[in-house]
Parts: sequence; structure tokens; C-alpha cells
Amino acid sequence: MRTSSLALMAVLFASPVSAAILYSNAPDLGPSQVGNCVYNTTCGSIYAAQKFNLSTSSNLTGIGINTIIPNGGPATGANWLITDAGGMGGLPGAILGSGAGSNFTVSAGPVGALFSTTDYVFDISSLLLPAGDYYVAVRAVTTNIADYLSKGVATSGAASSNDGGLTWTAGPLFFGTFGSFALSVFGETATDVPEPASMALLAAGLLGLGIARKRA
Repeated sequence: MRTSSLALMAVLFASPVSAAILYSNAPDLGPSQVGNCVYNTTCGSIYAAQKFNLSTSSNLTGIGINTIIPNGGPATGANWLITDAGGMGGLPGAILGSGAGSNFTVSAGPVGALFSTTDYVFDISSLLLPAGDYYVAVRAVTTNIADYLSKGVATSGAASSNDGGLTWTAGPLFFGTFGSFALSVFGETATDVPEPASMALLAAGLLGLGIARKRA
């Protein structure tokens, strides 16, 4: 009877997950390659955000950005936000997750027609979100002249904030007027998660199996 109990638990509690790139807006590496200084502290303490969509409930574990470095080395620290898209006009709204510091990895990115690039991958540990539209926003924290956030191949979705995320403007601030920032979102998509009714059925079934085992 014990083997049957464990088998039943394995079936109902199975939550297959697939580590994946949940969203990717690749950098534009062609002759129109450009960056924007919203991620460069010489332009002020400004958040640059990019909209993304989750088609199913997902557990976010990381975000990636791509930058151009025309004037110096990579940022030594950064802040990030994840918001919903409930702001005015579909701009960033409520903050759902945030982080700060140097909890990211930096590596050489692809070489474009005009500039070499750098990839940052931020570890955000875990953030479970339902299907829907969201934004990732990043802001460099550095003492040197840092890198510029790369233009993405998508034509829309960029937003900027120069007051710490209180208000937002569509598109990049300052020079480099383009539609999107290069961004990737990493995580797992969960399926077959037991519904509350299934959990109750499981509990009743295990209780019955336990009683039967005692009687046997």
C-alpha cells in the first residue's frame, strides 16, 4: 500500500517545468546599431524599461540586457524593476519585483556593424507571474562613464523614467529615438499544477489509503 500512496502523490504533484528564454528582443547589430544613455549615469539616474509578454504563468529567474560601450567600461552596479503594464497608456505600473547591487554576470556580447557589445544577466532568484504584459526596467549605478543600452530589433515597447519609476514616458529619453531596448527574460513555465479541488481529492485519497493500510 505504501508504494501505491507514493505513486499517487507523484502523479498529482507533478509540475513539469522547462527552463527557457521566456522573451527575447535581440539587439540590432546592423548599420542602424545605436545605444541610449538612459543606462549611462552621465545622463542622470534614469530607468530604461522594455515591455514583454508572458503567454502562460511563469517563474522568472533572470533578465538579460545588451549594451554598447563607446566611452568606458561596464557598469559596476545596477538596479532593476519588474512592473505590470497597468500605467497610463499601458506604460509601467505597479512594481512587482526589484533588486539592486552587482548581482549580475557580465560577458562579451555579439559584435555589430558599428560597435562591440556587452551582455548583462541579472539573477532575480524567483518571481512567479501569471500570463500578461509586463516591463523590465534597469538603471546603471557606477562611478565610471558606463555603457549605453542597445536598441532592440522590435519596433515598440520602450519606456523611460527619470524620477525613480514614479512616472514614465514612452520611448527612450535623450538621444537615440528608437522603439525598443534589447532584453531577454529567463525562467520556467509551470504546467499541471494541481487545482485546489485536486489537492482536496489527493488529501482524501491519502487519508483513505492510510486507513486501509492500518486495517490491513
